[in-house]
Amino acid sequence: MGKSRVGLIIPAYNEEKTIGNVVNGVSQYGQAIVVDDASTDKTASIASTYGAIVVKHSANLGYESAIESGFRIAYEMGIKIVVTLDADAQHNPKMVKKFIASIRSGNDLALGVRDKFPRISETLFSLYSYNKFGIKDPMCGMKAYKIDLYKKVGYFDSCKLVGSELAFRLVSDGNKFEQIPFLIESRHGKSKYGGAFLANVRIMRALLLTFFKYK
Repeated sequence: MGKSRVGLIIPAYNEEKTIGNVVNGVSQYGQAIVVDDASTDKTASIASTYGAIVVKHSANLGYESAIESGFRIAYEMGIKIVVTLDADAQHNPKMVKKFIASIRSGNDLALGVRDKFPRISETLFSLYSYNKFGIKDPMCGMKAYKIDLYKKVGYFDSCKLVGSELAFRLVSDGNKFEQIPFLIESRHGKSKYGGAFLANVRIMRALLLTFFKYK
């Protein structure tokens, strides 16, 4: 399976300072698919210049919807393995090959595990996730999937569980997974989950919804 069968989904909102380097760094591993979530800067044009397929949202729909759009395009393209990663340069592009290798070795999904969590709500969500599913870092944006499993489930995240629902569903269904630890780089720009208060509210909401959905 060549790199043409690998899709690299990168959701982006006003990431003109970093998107070029991110796309350039990962393109050796597959086709970069940048989902521009109604940016007001040059994110889309820069990503296109560096060879990414760019999907543009006319309104800001949020992280989960951006990933969903990327999955749909990847499936239509015949992509077999999808890797998701952030546009703010927190994820080292060199790590992509480890995630691809994990899927090629027989795992159904590969889940990144960051070396630190910036918010107490993320720590709480991760503790619950590990106890319930064995997943150490459900909110890590760097994950890899066999795309056929996404198609089988039918969605990435149906109720805005901060990008964690597909992983929870697949692990709950008994699919084989590997967890890959890595060091996160310094973030450039604002968090995709908003300011500190809003981010904590969204994460705690996701924790509660997950608890009731999978109890």
